[in-house]
Amino acid sequence: MMNKNEALKLYGEVNEKQGEHNGRWEDEYSHERSSVRYMDQMISYAQDLNIDIDQDILSYYEKKEEHDCFNCDEAGFELKMKICEKLETIILD
Repeated sequence: MMNKNEALKLYGEVNEKQGEHNGRWEDEYSHERSSVRYMDQMISYAQDLNIDIDQDILSYYEKKEEHDCFNCDEAGFELKMKICEKLETIILD
């Protein structure tokens, strides 16, 4: 089980990844690459924390739509919120 200090450190790291993604998002030519990278990072954190990942989120990889980057961005953010919720539970417990 993760202790409070580890959870707090990971909480900061997850939010740092969100900030990095937001910074990359400013470049309109890196939206897709940034969104997929961000989603991959959030999937990795979620798996490490044994958070169930909705298969709909994983299906974003299969979409070849024009605005796929928005789908990946949204999926990554949904995972980030689940990750932070779990970490907050550990930190505040």
